[in-house]
This record gives sequence, structure tokens and C-alpha cells, in this order.
Amino acid sequence: MAYYFSEPLEEQKESAIRTYRRAAVPLLIVLTAGIAAAQDSLRVGSDVDFRTVLSGLFGTVTVDGAQWQRMVLRPRLVAGKFDAVLDIELFIDEKGRFRDRGWDFDTRTAGFESILRKIHYLQYGDLDREEDRVYVRVGALENVTLGYGLIMSDYRNTLDEPGVKKTGLDIAVRDVSAWSVGVRLIVNDFLDLSRGGALIGARMSARPILYPNEMGVGRLEVGLTAVADVDQFEGLRGLRLPSRPRRDAVGMAGVDAAYPIWDREHARLTLYGQYARLVDRNGVQGEGFGAPGLHLILGPLRARAEYRRFSDHFRPQYFDDLYEKSRARYDEARQTAFTKASALTDTSMRGIYGDARLSLGPVLTASAAYQRLSGQGGATNQRFIARAALAQAFLKRIPYLSQASAYYEKYNIDTRQTGFFDSTLDTFYGYILAVDISQDVAVVWDTRYTFAPGPTLRRNKVLNIQAVAHF
Repeated sequence: MAYYFSEPLEEQKESAIRTYRRAAVPLLIVLTAGIAAAQDSLRVGSDVDFRTVLSGLFGTVTVDGAQWQRMVLRPRLVAGKFDAVLDIELFIDEKGRFRDRGWDFDTRTAGFESILRKIHYLQYGDLDREEDRVYVRVGALENVTLGYGLIMSDYRNTLDEPGVKKTGLDIAVRDVSAWSVGVRLIVNDFLDLSRGGALIGARMSARPILYPNEMGVGRLEVGLTAVADVDQFEGLRGLRLPSRPRRDAVGMAGVDAAYPIWDREHARLTLYGQYARLVDRNGVQGEGFGAPGLHLILGPLRARAEYRRFSDHFRPQYFDDLYEKSRARYDEARQTAFTKASALTDTSMRGIYGDARLSLGPVLTASAAYQRLSGQGGATNQRFIARAALAQAFLKRIPYLSQASAYYEKYNIDTRQTGFFDSTLDTFYGYILAVDISQDVAVVWDTRYTFAPGPTLRRNKVLNIQAVAHF
């Protein structure tokens, strides 16, 4: 057996371990002092809104299927529109040995990865603030949706953290020129990019001044979206495989258009439509439509409903939040690697899709999405997603509890083969709970479940239990 794409690493590097032990505490002290000095220097004679928050994490996390101990110093710096969170971490494995994850500089690639692991995220601007025309984020990506989501919806690169840490890029510029041109670029991971196997997404949108509103801005919005996974087998990097699979790329491109048919101060109803096409390196093709669709904003409610139809090997929302797991899988029983694109079936389907998100002020935020498509021969394709989180105002009434959220997701549901809630390869669920044990210390349980192929379906549990202290 050989390591696919893995650089050779010695199991134990005693000299490096001694170095880490000697350097860990001084490094944390120097970093803390540097943050304090920077804070003091900006406070004197500066109008910049600068503040820092220093947190420490310690606990057990799942790494490569084993439970390791992880110690993290997490400084956060906020200056105006700039927000940065760093991760200075040390790992101790299940045998009590310090590991070099994040501190390996033996090769150029390992050193680059070690540097990137220090970044939780660096961010400038906020996508949710309309006045911010420029947005840049480097590091952890969450809930990335392009357009109305037919191609990429709720994508994230954080599924395997902290064992595998991806450092991505999300950059957007909007409201350029009289046509309100907007451009957005997504890269899932700089390491994948350097190895020639990254997931890359781009979108351009504009509002031509054909039907201007009272502000002189076009009401009709049109957009172009394209996403390509240059090598789906990057999802298997580091696994033991008998041979290196041939590079396998897949891409989707599409267009969309939207027009508000009812627009008030706190209410808007938008009519939209979208089209996309899928092509992979092996000649697999397919196309899909999401039209007509309605998007409603009514106070705290956000809701969508659309009619969908697709043919050949197309699947809507192909690049979703489970994509980093599903882009490529390895069946140990058959010793076969396969991609998400290769598992698509040639069929035509049509049906409905809807989602809704409701914020109940000081109580909770909840969202759900459901799709039901049907085709010839009784074929069905359903998906169901549900998320809920208690609001901070409500949690203050519950002693010791400072965070509570849960989620359940299942894709490609075919009730001819399994029950609606029976676990499959496309099932993902978990919860997060935080309990305060003092004013500045909390214990966080983050539990996630995914599934892998084998003689029988194998459930993988990722359990992270960490104490979080704020200094």
C-alpha cells in the first residue's frame, strides 16, 4: 500500500518534539505581549476602532479517527472593517506524544501548510452590510452560496477541522459602475490550489438600467456563475490507496435572472429563474432549470419556492456543505476510489424545492429546506435540511448554557431503497453545546456524524470537547 499524494513523514521526531516543548510557552508569551503592544499603540492618537480578544482552548478532538488533545491560543484583532482570528495550536496524540501538526517545516509544502494552519480567518468587510462594497475573507469558509444556489449552496471547507484545516479565499466586489456590477471569487484551499486540484467558483452579476427604481438603479438583476473542481480526488489526499487515481475534473456553469415584483420597506417578493449545465472530464453531462421561482422577504422571514427540472447527470446544488466529504470517496472493501460525479445516474426529473429561514427575535433561529423530484420508473430524488439555534437573549435565561444548536442534512433520498431518515453516504448531522463553568470559561461539545462506504455503511464520529477561556 502507498500513500496517495502524501509526503513521507517520520512517525517520531524527537528533536522537533523537544523544540516544540521548549518553544511553546515562550511563543505564546511573545504573541500575547505583541497583541497588547499593538493595542496600546493604536489606542494612542488614533481614531481607529481597535480591540482585541484573547481566548484559549484546550480539550479532546478527533484527528485521523483518534482522540488527540489540542491546546490553542486564539487571539482576535478587530480594527474598523478588519477582523482577524489566529490559531496557535499544539497537539498531543492518543499516546501522549507531542505531534508536529502545524509545526512541520521539513519540506516547502509542509511549511506552507503549517503557516496556513495559524490562520483561522482574516476578514475585511461584511457581505451582510450593503454599504461594504469590498469583502475579503481568508481561512475558514462557511455558508457560501452563489446566486440562487442551483450550482453552489451553503458550501463550507471546515468539515474535517481541526484535524484537516483548509485555508480558503472568498473575495467580492459589488456596486461597481451605474449597472451595479458585482464580482465574487471562491477558492476552497490554497494547498489544493498549489497542487493543482482546487475547487474554484466565480460569479458576476449586474443590474442593467432597463427598469430603474426610484434611486435610478436597475431592478432586473442578471448573473453568470461557474464552479470547477479541478481534481475531485483531492478529497482523498493523505489516505492509503493502492494506486494514484487519474485526475478527474468536474464543472458547472449557469445563468440566472431576478426581478422584484413587489417591494416595500420590510417586504419584498422577487421572481427569479436559473439554469445550469454540468460537464466532467469523462464526458458526463447534464442540465437543470430552477424556474419559475419566488423569493419572499417578510420581516424576520426569508422563504423561497421554485419549480425544478433536470436531465441526464445533472444534480442541483451540486457543490453543497457536504461537498468536501462527497467530492471523492474510497470503498475499502472493494479497494475502489470514486467521485461524486461518477456516482450520478442518467435520468430526467422534475419537481419542487423550497426553503425558509425564520428568526424569532430573542428565542431562536430556525431554517429548513426540502426538495422532491420524480422521474420515469418511479425514480425519486429528495433532500431535507433542518437547522436550529437558540438565541443569546434566550440562553441568558438558562443557567450555565451559552450555546445550543443542532442540524440534520440528508441528500439524494430515494425512498424506494431506504427510509426517509435512514442513514446513507449523504447523511450529515450533529450538535453544539456550550456550558459556562465560570464567568470567563466554558466547555464546548461539538459532535458531528458522517458516513463512509464499506461492507456495511460506516458511521464516522467527530467529537471535539474543548474548554474555552477568555482573558
